Amino acid sequence: MGSSRRVLRDVREQLVNGRGFVLLRGVPVDEMSERQCEAAALGLAGHVGRIVPQGPDGAPLMHVRDVGADPARATTRSYQHSGRLGYHSDPSDAVALLCVRPAEAGGLSSIVSSVAVHNEIARTRPDLAEVLYQPWWHDRRTGDGPDSFYLKPLCTPRPGGGVSIAYGPDYLR
Repeated sequence: MGSSRRVLRDVREQLVNGRGFVLLRGVPVDEMSERQCEAAALGLAGHVGRIVPQGPDGAPLMHVRDVGADPARATTRSYQHSGRLGYHSDPSDAVALLCVRPAEAGGLSSIVSSVAVHNEIARTRPDLAEVLYQPWWHDRRTGDGPDSFYLKPLCTPRPGGGVSIAYGPDYLR
């Protein structure tokens, strides 16, 4: 148990005060049921922070899997198809992914700090940084009706400092 506590403490430290991301390997998903994998993911997330409801149903977690959804449909979400998923930011302080069954092909992931991108734009092009704080149309992906769309800046100042970033190309196009 001491080793697990140390790992969880180190994960939290790296996320909050370190480089901002952690890659954990060796979670024994082959020995676990889907429900146990969910519990493991939620347990880690609960240790790191407060779990935020996900998706239209407000579930505590979402499964990222190809369900054959057409990316061109107005109600398809990015996690429901096998198409390429561009860089985006999720609306939370931390995001966790637990890979249970790797894709036969593709499925590679890379990350970038949205705050670092913001800061570089502000440093090199302050005129463009101002545009990030203006309202942009976002699509909730609930259909083509007027309730599917709302205005929100890409960047919002956070109380006490910092910036919150809401960027998802699929939801802005």
